[in-house]
Amino acid sequence: MSDTTFADIAERNRQAVLDHFRALERGDLDAALADFDPTMVNHRIEPGSAPGRAGLAQTLAVVLACFPAATWHVESIVADAELVAAHLMVEGDAHGVIMGVQATGQRVTWRHIHWFRMSNGTIIEHDAIRDDRGLLRQLGMNVRGPHPGGLGGGLPQGTGGEKGRTQ
Repeated sequence: MSDTTFADIAERNRQAVLDHFRALERGDLDAALADFDPTMVNHRIEPGSAPGRAGLAQTLAVVLACFPAATWHVESIVADAELVAAHLMVEGDAHGVIMGVQATGQRVTWRHIHWFRMSNGTIIEHDAIRDDRGLLRQLGMNVRGPHPGGLGGGLPQGTGGEKGRTQ
């Protein structure tokens, strides 16, 4: 593979991921899913979600409902011919139920790192690290220790997720 071809593929992969986050910022779920393979592997699938792109669509619909006018600021992005990593901050007013907590319009910032594996310009695998505990603290929860994750799954009773309770 020549350097030019490698660089072109890396730039195409980088742009696909940037387009994904720009579409989320616009609230355009269809565009946000455009470069994901229907059978993609999502390591951050929400409990009870369908596999592949359909499950990702369910998760992103929750995110867009909870953060309808958020900014998705990509602070850094690194891409090559197969992998893309992006560090970003989501900022906006929180609404609806997030991880079992009723948001009331609080202004929050939520840090993420996303990792994508690409094939022929299509995203075939995704993983992420999100600061869910930091988000919950901004929503008024007294959260300590590990959080089970999941945007819609809520927190089981007795895990420290009850408002004002420490773990």
